[in-house]
Amino acid sequence: MQDSDAAITVAVTLRSILRKFRPDPKDRNPFPVRLAEGGTVADLIHRLGVHEKLAKLVFVDHVRADSTMELRDGSRVDIFPPIAGG
Repeated sequence: MQDSDAAITVAVTLRSILRKFRPDPKDRNPFPVRLAEGGTVADLIHRLGVHEKLAKLVFVDHVRADSTMELRDGSRVDIFPPIAGG
């Protein structure tokens, strides 16, 4: 069993319409989010209050990630909404 006090901090950037889920929607810089050690991309998305269907593309340290990927302390996470265009 994991130590419940163990935590990691990741740097998060929310793109486009997802900026409204930031602590300060006007700030475009990455912001820190603390999660329990062993936290996944899905845990992060849930913590941010973003509906999973809005988090269409996720990159962790510049590599595309799925919702089951376990995050590490210091990881950089970029989350993009669905994008439409022609």
